[in-house]
Amino acid sequence: ELSTEAMAAVNSFTFLAQQGFYEGSFFFFVNSNYFAQAGDPTCNVSGESICSGLGSPGYSLPVEGAVGGHDQWAVVAPAVLEGQEVHGSQFRILLSADERLDGKETVFGMVVDGREILEGLADFVPCSVMEVDGCVLGPDVSPALVIEEITVEPA
Repeated sequence: ELSTEAMAAVNSFTFLAQQGFYEGSFFFFVNSNYFAQAGDPTCNVSGESICSGLGSPGYSLPVEGAVGGHDQWAVVAPAVLEGQEVHGSQFRILLSADERLDGKETVFGMVVDGREILEGLADFVPCSVMEVDGCVLGPDVSPALVIEEITVEPA
């Protein structure tokens, strides 16, 4: 369920989803006690690039911090490494609440269906943002949760 109050993040997510931007990409970081993150175009099952955790559509968005809290199942546009902006394509699904991030990232949705899939995820870290130079995506990403298709429909 997408928020009606985080229009920049919702518009970006919707536009990219309609363009097939997310298809074949995978959740490149999963901490089963915290969050699962996806939306980096370099993290794709095609194996054509090294999953850096830094990929984007080429733009960032302003923080829409007044919207929602970082509750369990929130869909969040995470902050860019420096500054008051969030990623244009990357998103996290919070597997547990983290109010420390309220106002620092944009909450633009909530998972309402399929939570059991997310609850069953094992920790998965094929590469590290902190070690980009040494990051090598192994040929086996079979444990990763792959996005096959995202469909955005009116409420």
